[in-house]
Amino acid sequence: MTDRHPQFKKALEHLHLEWSDQEVEVALVRLHQKRHQRQNIMRGAAIGAALLLALGAGLWFADGAQISKTTPPPSPLRSTQVPALSASSQPAEPDQRLALEDGSSWQLLSATSKLVLKEVSSQRVRVSLRRGAVRFRLAKRPERRFEVMAGVVTLDASSTGFTVLRAKDGRVKVRVYEGQIVVGWSGGDATLLAGDIRWFPPVVAPERKVTRPARRATPWRRLARAGRYTEAYRHLRSDKNRRPRGAVRDEPRDLFLAADAARLAGYPKSALPYLRSIVLRHRRDARAGLAAFTMGRLLLKLKQPRKAAQRFAQAQKLLKSPTLAEDALAREVEAWSRAGRLDRVRKRAKRYLKRYPRGHRSTAVRRLAHLASAPPTSLDKDPKNTR
Repeated sequence: MTDRHPQFKKALEHLHLEWSDQEVEVALVRLHQKRHQRQNIMRGAAIGAALLLALGAGLWFADGAQISKTTPPPSPLRSTQVPALSASSQPAEPDQRLALEDGSSWQLLSATSKLVLKEVSSQRVRVSLRRGAVRFRLAKRPERRFEVMAGVVTLDASSTGFTVLRAKDGRVKVRVYEGQIVVGWSGGDATLLAGDIRWFPPVVAPERKVTRPARRATPWRRLARAGRYTEAYRHLRSDKNRRPRGAVRDEPRDLFLAADAARLAGYPKSALPYLRSIVLRHRRDARAGLAAFTMGRLLLKLKQPRKAAQRFAQAQKLLKSPTLAEDALAREVEAWSRAGRLDRVRKRAKRYLKRYPRGHRSTAVRRLAHLASAPPTSLDKDPKNTR
């Protein structure tokens, strides 16, 4: 072999190995798998040897003779394997962990959990939860978006910790431990903060008349947390008429819950006062930026683009999430476009493209800035923005 070493080194000089970020990511995960499989094989071999010795000693002392040749061997131990990152992944054992090079990781919480890695790049990571539960812990990397797809529900997160459970009926349970995430589904979207636990899509009860007395009705807070927003808003409005000062507590969590009840029940105008109270009286709270952002979206829906643009600009100063701040700047461009302020459109579009040259809304922003005199365009119609 020693006489071949010079030829081998000379051949290596002609090889140029250049891997993309995605190939490096996948290679690291494969290395994780092989090391885990090797450890399980060695552990299984050691346990198997110990079982053979124990079985041999028991038969020796019981019969005073050697083990018969017809003694069946012990059943082989099943080794734990990390599932392959493809559509044909096998169910994994619980407590399995996989990690990316930046420190982001996820842990399968049940033996039937199945997670498929769809895309890895410097800008975005996409995974698909087919069944079971997974806990995620993401590294602080604002420029990389992390998306989790679970049926009709999509989660958008960055630098946060959360758990996702996909039930057999298709509904998804999300629990946030730290940071904040945006959850979207076919009927809307919601932002969850640390400590929040919600099911998606929320169950919207059909309209029906309440014959019971108002004093015996279910409290609006319980209905809103259960996703029964129409009933929650009806009781909230009834409580407000009976006791205007006591229906909603002057604290961000209660104000936001009341705003969600009104907004998701189909009364966006009634949600504005609650959101405005958060922005004016609780500016230092983590929900203040999200309240301003939600006000901008509602004002656009109510065809008040000038006020919407002002709220999106305010949200950029208050938001702590870089992903939402980018979205707020892009929506400000859209709002100024609908308001007919071409100078503002170009100014804010240049700011967006300078900050986020490869942003996920860059195509729509360029179109709005270049065709500012054309009919207003919604950012939600940009093909790159579909989730």
